[in-house]
Amino acid sequence: MVGLSHHGHHCRRPGHRAGRRVYASRLGARDAEHYCLPAWFRGAPSATSVGALGGLCHRLDARFVTRVFWCCWRRTDHRASHPRQYRCSAGRVASAPSRVSQANHHGGGHCRGGSGLSRPWKRIGRDDPLVGTLDTCAGTTTCWSETTDHCRLRRIYGFARHSGRRDSARHEPLVAVRRGPGQAGLCCLPPLSLLHGQGACMSDLLIVDDGRGEFGPLTEMRPASALRTGGVTNLERIERTLGRFASGFLVPPQLAGPLHARVSVPVNTPGENPALCVNARWWGIGELPDLQIGQAAMIDDEVLAVMLDPADLPTFAASGALPDHIDCAQTEGTLYRRPWDILNHLSAALSVDLDATSLPTKFAKRADVVGEHVVHMAESVVVFPGVVLDATEGRIVVEAEAILRPGAVLCGPCWVGRGSTVAESAVIRANTVIGPGCKVGGEIGASILQGWSNKSHDGYVGDSILGEWVNLGAGTTTSNLLNTYGETSVRLQPGSARERTGRNFCGSFIGDHVKTAIGTLLMTGTSLGTGSMIACSSYAPTTVGPLRWVTDAGEKPYRIERFLDMTAGMMARRNRELDPADEARLRELAASAS
Repeated sequence: MVGLSHHGHHCRRPGHRAGRRVYASRLGARDAEHYCLPAWFRGAPSATSVGALGGLCHRLDARFVTRVFWCCWRRTDHRASHPRQYRCSAGRVASAPSRVSQANHHGGGHCRGGSGLSRPWKRIGRDDPLVGTLDTCAGTTTCWSETTDHCRLRRIYGFARHSGRRDSARHEPLVAVRRGPGQAGLCCLPPLSLLHGQGACMSDLLIVDDGRGEFGPLTEMRPASALRTGGVTNLERIERTLGRFASGFLVPPQLAGPLHARVSVPVNTPGENPALCVNARWWGIGELPDLQIGQAAMIDDEVLAVMLDPADLPTFAASGALPDHIDCAQTEGTLYRRPWDILNHLSAALSVDLDATSLPTKFAKRADVVGEHVVHMAESVVVFPGVVLDATEGRIVVEAEAILRPGAVLCGPCWVGRGSTVAESAVIRANTVIGPGCKVGGEIGASILQGWSNKSHDGYVGDSILGEWVNLGAGTTTSNLLNTYGETSVRLQPGSARERTGRNFCGSFIGDHVKTAIGTLLMTGTSLGTGSMIACSSYAPTTVGPLRWVTDAGEKPYRIERFLDMTAGMMARRNRELDPADEARLRELAASAS
């Protein structure tokens, strides 16, 4: 239970658990008694409880509050995995002190994780009161000030700042990703106007995939929010921008099962609280208007965000239509509508994600670094001799447990995800995103690999988007420019009309579990459906539906049992298993393709 107490002492109110505490200085005893938090906070933190904490701090008079800290570690394991301190590159430093005594009232406090942190946070003046907001994922806390950019908070393990000791635990960054209960995650914090807004303080955050975007094979297995549109997924960027984690999702029925298997919040089940509903296709950069209940922000005829009363949520979830009484106003923003929109905005989205990373820079010296931009690299990255990191044009991020083999060349801006391997002599050109668990080689440029895909051999992939569990055979090459240097058109699904992309450079859009044979040639603007197998000695068709077996003899349905056996074998090599919800969705796609 969280208790609020004078000078950081624990709340001893009957029925309150001691595992969670709130620390404050210069807080009157009457206020401390009044603001002891009620029983609704005992369970897993929700967006509602986070908003309520923001509203609570707003009610505290700034004359009494100089610092407010939330220390919310788990009772059973906080000593083993306790964050010794939070450090913000923008200048604020906050930590989880054991208590704020009268003696060190203006200087700082001690960390429960160990000695040596006698002054782990910076003094905040009266004119700059802090608002603490609970990190709903980790059960830990960051502190935030309206005048400070806190997009670069880092969690530092096992480091005694003043004693000179270094524990065995390695330094790891804290990044804004969705994780399971008890795992670390960063909640970048919202502006005070959002915390104090009448609608935002007690509202849920629903991410809504309205189905109006057409992304072809890329969204046959996932909603638009789960698409990696830069260094992170669209969902992660939206959560980082809004400073809150999603309380639920509204998605097309066929995608509810696969999504539900990946998240721990309700899917297609609105809650009982007012909800800020945000379009899953919003690119998550910029600010949303400060909406009150019954107000909506529109981009042309599409809903960017709407604040709905609980009574309106079931109708909105069922039909996607706004109630007649909603006050709609036009606003500026970007919604992805087609996969080439992701390519159009890739450079900008990747730049924002690179700026927000909390990975350290000191480990980049393991490789040969060229250029003036910063290279961020986790400590656990394995770097072989001869690796060149060319940061002349932009930053480079290499996440934990990645492997850079001898002779690999990475040109910024680019992003290499956790656990990915860049093969010998590979060339990763600018504006390339390699998702987690990938194995890449040859040449890749201005492309996105969602994750767990193989392009280990020679061949070229440019201006393309690949799904998960894709395997490109040796020599597979995508064309990304017409011989005429003209505009590329794409047919995303068999039977659909060709659409002009407005781009001269446009490669391929490849769904999950696609396999290509050696020497496969993919023409400009190719779209390959989920689970298709391409084994042609000449050019592959430019549009292939899901679960199709394509050879020189023609095209036929891929036998689903054979496909599932092959998929299970491939995933087992990565110590992964096909989720039953994903299997059910693949069977649906196979049935529709036969």
